[in-house]
Amino acid sequence: MSTPLARVPWIDIAKGVAITLVVVHHALQFLGAYGWSPGPLYRADAGLTTMRMPLFFAVSGLLAANGVRTFTFASLWQRRVLLLVYLYVLWGLVRAIWFSFVPWPLGELDPWMQLLVSPVQPWSGLWYLYALALYMALAWAIRSLPVWSQLAGGAVVSALFASGFIQLGVGYTWRSIGTYFFFFLLGMHARGLILRFAERVTWVTGVATLLGYGALATGIVFIPQPLRWIATLPVAVVGVAAGVALAALLAKSGILGRGFAAIGMRTLPVYVLHVLVISALAPLLPAGIVPTLIAAPLLAAVAIAACLGIYSVTARVPGLFTLAPGLAKRPVRAGDS
Repeated sequence: MSTPLARVPWIDIAKGVAITLVVVHHALQFLGAYGWSPGPLYRADAGLTTMRMPLFFAVSGLLAANGVRTFTFASLWQRRVLLLVYLYVLWGLVRAIWFSFVPWPLGELDPWMQLLVSPVQPWSGLWYLYALALYMALAWAIRSLPVWSQLAGGAVVSALFASGFIQLGVGYTWRSIGTYFFFFLLGMHARGLILRFAERVTWVTGVATLLGYGALATGIVFIPQPLRWIATLPVAVVGVAAGVALAALLAKSGILGRGFAAIGMRTLPVYVLHVLVISALAPLLPAGIVPTLIAAPLLAAVAIAACLGIYSVTARVPGLFTLAPGLAKRPVRAGDS
């Protein structure tokens, strides 16, 4: 049986690394839509697909393990799932209003139609909340099955979605939700293994893990389809290990680790706000004024700083990042372990 985790520095750092990679990814998307030239960062960003969200969901599963295994469903709903559902609806409304006035350059978007269909076709910028709520409910429903069958079934589901054999809805959101379910289960059931690995990471083993992952992530682009989809899941498992190793090394590094930990403790406001900030800033930047390799990280850094600044003055607003008054029997925040 798992026990609740005390605050573990590398976990906050891993969350901070993952959300930073997400923000850089979206900064690149918006800059590309406004005419910025592709560069090496685009290729690196594509390779990091096998780390970015797999790491995020593995850490989420690790943190959710105790609740999924020990709570009744009513308690799990009240203490975990309801908050995610509420935030998904609330910030979906915020996005509908925002993108009624701010341009969306990444394709056709009717923000109010997006909101209308969001219960069955998740918002592209909020699908993580939708997925996490769904994963918790599904993991609770299958919790009595043998662990090996949960992981094997999750791997099959993820492979079928990743390869496109199963397609739901339009766009990439349902494909992503199906693809990353395995990593949530992996975080839950390999919780002890992941914690021990993080504790034992040295500079030698950590750098070796990162280099090995880099080689694999680079190499899979040369594998023809559909074999590439078969290779993607194991490479992403190595990507999770590399992300954990990186976080463990950063925990030893002082100020850099503390910076990512500070972001990781506030992933929710960064997640729900950063696309709004980037969408407002990206069209103001003259295309090509500096190389994309510089512009994207700078835009991401400014967006993260803006999100944290907004959060610092709005964190105590009831119902903005917590359940609205009257919905919770006790105060609940996203990310509670």
